[in-house]
Amino acid sequence: MNGDHLGICAEFRHIQPKFDLHVFECVDSTSVQLWKMVNQGAEAGTVAIAQRQSAGRGQRGRSWLSGPGGLYLSVALSPDWPVDYSAQLTCMSAWGIATALNNLGVPVQIKWPNDLFFEGKKLGGILTETRLAQASAESAESQRQPSRQPVARIKQAVIGVGINWHNQVPETGTTLTKILKALPEGAARNKISCLEVLAALVLRGILQGTFFQQQVGNQAFMKAYQKLLTQTGKTVSLSNDLRSLAVSDDPVTRRWDTLQLANRSGEVVGISEEGYLKVALCNSSCFADGSAPSPDSLTADGNTHSSELLLLKPSEIHIS
Repeated sequence: MNGDHLGICAEFRHIQPKFDLHVFECVDSTSVQLWKMVNQGAEAGTVAIAQRQSAGRGQRGRSWLSGPGGLYLSVALSPDWPVDYSAQLTCMSAWGIATALNNLGVPVQIKWPNDLFFEGKKLGGILTETRLAQASAESAESQRQPSRQPVARIKQAVIGVGINWHNQVPETGTTLTKILKALPEGAARNKISCLEVLAALVLRGILQGTFFQQQVGNQAFMKAYQKLLTQTGKTVSLSNDLRSLAVSDDPVTRRWDTLQLANRSGEVVGISEEGYLKVALCNSSCFADGSAPSPDSLTADGNTHSSELLLLKPSEIHIS
């Protein structure tokens, strides 16, 4: 199927990837199934698709309802990616899929770090799992700085995607078939006609995000990602299950701390180059009432005068 039928940007339509598809009636999780296949020698480009999952997974250990009628797939990649930028793998996948849908007339947004939303309701989600390997002593980085310890890099990744097609969803969710029926006649309704087409769009979309990031670099990519973000400028409530925060008042070495966050809130002011959410909080003296920073404390570039700017790190899953 041509890239233009799948919402792929013109500069990437000439790329014709090959995938090794494996379709299952039911698995506990397509990602779990795919890791088993990777351990048995499956290579990058291998895809596991299931008609339903008995134990679908979401971010931070949450379960993902995976009844018949939805799209549930995982694809194996070999990114050779710096571990400090591991959050970008999810961002690239989300941007690539959301952009493909937008190009077909479905105005999908991204709720950081991994959810696809349409008009305030959840359409789908992405779960990235990675496997690390230590960089060899002969690597270019090690030769430039021989005194440094080898840095771990991501050598294998499994990107799991679930998108509601015509499966049952909670009140907070929506399905793509419902969205397409509500949209005017156009490319999306004509081209996204079945689960097979949606699967092709998702797989090409994931690669589209990767190609675009490689083309424009970290900063430009994250600016493009931020344009699709639902939370920018909104107040968010924080909870103690968000353990890792980078305190950005240390420009040389970021300090990752476990902070008490219950009953605190902040305003989302952007996203960092690594893919971490920027949240502006009041000074510690203001934390008790849980109030967000005033608009006066934010500068035009999203920095703060009197507020503390924290980088919220997504939950990362590294497979041993």
